[in-house]
Amino acid sequence: MVSGKNLGIGLAVFLFVAGMTTQVQGFGGADSGCVHGGVGGSVRSMIQFTGTIMCVDCDLADLEQIRPGIEGNFYQLNYEGQQLVINITKVAGQENGWRAIVWPPNLYIRTKPSTFQKLVAEENLFKTIEVTGLVRGTRRLDIMDIVIQG
Repeated sequence: MVSGKNLGIGLAVFLFVAGMTTQVQGFGGADSGCVHGGVGGSVRSMIQFTGTIMCVDCDLADLEQIRPGIEGNFYQLNYEGQQLVINITKVAGQENGWRAIVWPPNLYIRTKPSTFQKLVAEENLFKTIEVTGLVRGTRRLDIMDIVIQG
């Protein structure tokens, strides 16, 4: 038979452990840059990077043909049947660049059509741009904002 005292101690231990688990799970928090969950339990990481659009309606192989031997951190971004190549020059908080986050260099992007139009606008070709978004484990980049510099 379980006494009231043993039941009370058991309940207290259970609540203590449950409280500790909640604190550990909450450690990632809003300030960590990670959002847990999503479709399929994928992890999203907030990212901000700077780069230059090298070509529009082209892929990595096309860039190599157009400019043989060109060096940089080139990534192909795909959006609803269109593609572009960007040279990533800086990734906020990542000393090793974007390769530490995304490899091979081919991503599918989701964004509003108006935001994508900023990326592919002829007047923005070769300008420095800053992109803020979420990188998902499914090789998808959700672009939230683009700032054209210069």
